[in-house]
Amino acid sequence: MVFQGFAQRDPLSVVFAGLSEEFSDLFDRTIIERVAAEEVAAFDGARVREFIPILALRRGRARLRMLAHPGGHLRSHHEVTVAMKGDG
Repeated sequence: MVFQGFAQRDPLSVVFAGLSEEFSDLFDRTIIERVAAEEVAAFDGARVREFIPILALRRGRARLRMLAHPGGHLRSHHEVTVAMKGDG
């Protein structure tokens, strides 16, 4: 399980591992890395650091689910890539 001993691990590696476990069949590694990094960075100023992995993972999971299933429809890999780059 991803969360075992997460308090001692780098938050980014925990979030990336959790998102990869769930979304690697839908998204390229680079997209998952980007979402993980952005969500962990959102907590840069947090005084309490212990919960960053869980909070960032939840936020990242919500983002990737919205990208994968907008309006309840699964998007193609190309549509997701274009959406992440902002080209469409």
